[in-house]
Amino acid sequence: MSKAGTGTSLPTLADDRGWWVVESLKINNRSQEQFRVFEATSGRTEEEAVLHANTSDELLDAQLMGSAIRRGEIVDHFEWQPVSDLIKRLSIKRVTTEEEISSLDPMLLDMLREHEFFLSDIEENSATVIGGGTYQVL
Repeated sequence: MSKAGTGTSLPTLADDRGWWVVESLKINNRSQEQFRVFEATSGRTEEEAVLHANTSDELLDAQLMGSAIRRGEIVDHFEWQPVSDLIKRLSIKRVTTEEEISSLDPMLLDMLREHEFFLSDIEENSATVIGGGTYQVL
């Protein structure tokens, strides 16, 4: 990562993909509290970045449902209610510097830095999504 005139450049990704930060508004289905969540992903287009975020949400929901079935909390998928639901995507922004990510969600930048931007994960699966901060909506 090199210092550019506008900040510290993000690592270069293969296949002409760029970095995206997706901000979403969700609702906790038990408490009915709304919260904002920030995620980083890669993609060539905004549509691809949103597809990765949607796929990540679906995979997490399936994993949580599987865990609930294994623990005996529910019998099958017919009894499952997701922990949270997406209300809407608030923003999808292409980012090129660490400072851009930090201005959106400093916790997300910390997570990315701590794990070397998950480059090996992204190389293995370009649809990788990295979660950052979760913020309650007042």
